[in-house]
Amino acid sequence: MEQDIIQILDKLARTVVAISQNNLDVANSLLPEITAHPAFGFSALDIWKLSLQAYKNRQLWLESMLANSVFKEFAEWLLERAKDVPNLPLEEQLDNLLGLANDGSGNLPVNSLTNFYFSPEKLDKNPEAYLTILESLRTLRQKLRDRITDKNPTLEDFLEFIDLHISTKTRLTQIRTHASSLSGAINLMTAHKSKGLEFPHVFVIGAIDSAWGEKVRSRSRAIRYPANLQLQPAGATYDERLRLFFVAMTRAKNHINHDLFSNQRFWQRHDNRQFLDKLHANHHSNQRRSS
Repeated sequence: MEQDIIQILDKLARTVVAISQNNLDVANSLLPEITAHPAFGFSALDIWKLSLQAYKNRQLWLESMLANSVFKEFAEWLLERAKDVPNLPLEEQLDNLLGLANDGSGNLPVNSLTNFYFSPEKLDKNPEAYLTILESLRTLRQKLRDRITDKNPTLEDFLEFIDLHISTKTRLTQIRTHASSLSGAINLMTAHKSKGLEFPHVFVIGAIDSAWGEKVRSRSRAIRYPANLQLQPAGATYDERLRLFFVAMTRAKNHINHDLFSNQRFWQRHDNRQFLDKLHANHHSNQRRSS
């Protein structure tokens, strides 16, 4: 979890889940870190006074926050988010934790993660950092969608997903370096990383059966994930590879080129592309069903 926004989102999610499950000791241990985050605008002096108040009165932080005029509104917001845990879809809950839900007037909460990380001032001052943070959220949401396909994911699933990456020491987010199309730069990326993007011209390298077909050998890994650990590379099955290749093709706005060479035998040309026949057949079959 290299990005600060993912770390604070993780802490917020753990706090509201703990409150919803009445694990108040867990919430109590997280609230000092959360209130200290600059996104929420609390001063060091106010946080110290709150800590002293909780200590003297032998109260949980949440109790002291509800009795403190400076922190009351934020404590009530946390309770509302905890109420959402069993009731709202994960995507909506993440939006709420980020502060994307407005107050009915169209305005975002003043002290929110969204206003802190994605203000117009932040974009003007450091557009590269702005886009990096935005990309980290995009890849996090996409990985969640890719992993959980058989049910509506919950906030607990979100935390379990993060814990899996922490325990296996694998990267949670993958950041693409931003390249401006005006500079004529070439963007080199995998098909998986191209999701959600579009380019005037796309070149797909190695569009042959040995790379995308039904009998592709699995990628060798120095350390493999256990079979019961649900963290697997994209394109692990034939159907997934077909979907991934379709993603690659549909990134092109004007032109697409397929490269038929393999680097396995001194860049030998191959004409065996049966996987494309199946992809085209599936596409035409879907078109007939929709019509």
